[in-house]
Amino acid sequence: MQTEAAGSIEEEVNALLADDARWQLVQRIVRSRTLQRASHLKKILLLVAESSLLQPDTLVREQDIAQRALGRKDNFDPAYDTNRPGADRASPAKTSELL
Repeated sequence: MQTEAAGSIEEEVNALLADDARWQLVQRIVRSRTLQRASHLKKILLLVAESSLLQPDTLVREQDIAQRALGRKDNFDPAYDTNRPGADRASPAKTSELL
């Protein structure tokens, strides 16, 4: 479920990037049949693309992906997470494979 604040931020990002051909391509990809049922992969791709386009000099860390795209808690530590070992590392690799 999406909060009002998250929806507002998403709308703001879409407005900032609406005319960017690269963002339009990312939007087409996340709506494709290939990613139709891959919600986590879509979230990761959107986060990485958004960060790359809006802040090209900033690296997207594994923890950022886990928290912002996959909904992990703020105290999530990828080095010590035993809940789903390797799951957050596998998702970006799978996204790359599908693309």
